[in-house]
Amino acid sequence: MSSSKVMKMPEYKLHYFNGRGAAEPARILFALADVEYEDIRYEMEDWPAKKPEMPLQALPVLEIDGKMMTQSQAIARYLAREYGFNGTDNMETFRIDEIHEAIVELQRELYKLHYEKDEDKKKEINQSLVDTIIPKFLNFFERRITENHRSGGYFVGDGITLADVLVYNITYNMEQKLKFSLDKWPKTAALCKKVASHPKVSAWLKKRPQTEF
Repeated sequence: MSSSKVMKMPEYKLHYFNGRGAAEPARILFALADVEYEDIRYEMEDWPAKKPEMPLQALPVLEIDGKMMTQSQAIARYLAREYGFNGTDNMETFRIDEIHEAIVELQRELYKLHYEKDEDKKKEINQSLVDTIIPKFLNFFERRITENHRSGGYFVGDGITLADVLVYNITYNMEQKLKFSLDKWPKTAALCKKVASHPKVSAWLKKRPQTEF
């Protein structure tokens, strides 16, 4: 009689504020992978008491069997690798990383608007985003989707990867916050609809808490 070792699924706890923010790509990846996790959300008034418990005194933190791991991009990449959303070869992974880095760069530009207090400067930043910065990135996304000759309209391969999740997430936020339309970028718009309409993602979007950010 032979015995086989049963692989135990890790116990995941995702720590973040009560919002989508930097933790939402991880939540979408968990939904796609159909993996259970505890979605721990902190209200702003409760955060100071919890802050010293976190590795860099910042969120998000992914707790894996009690081990606290930090940095939102590292968390997203870990989950993508662990559950098959990081490409099938080195070139696909390279393309996914390329989109990932572009998203990080675009997010830095969006943060400038979020943190600016001066209303006149805020208007200038907003105009620059809408006229120049966001179109530059969306044009790049359109080209990369076009270059993927496999069916499906994704960035790589013929299914959702981390790249698609990240682009869906940031464009959703731009549409919500800036009322920015993807009408001029049909391939990116179609990709985002594919992500949102995936049965597992759609189920998550319907049940996730409605939050300001």
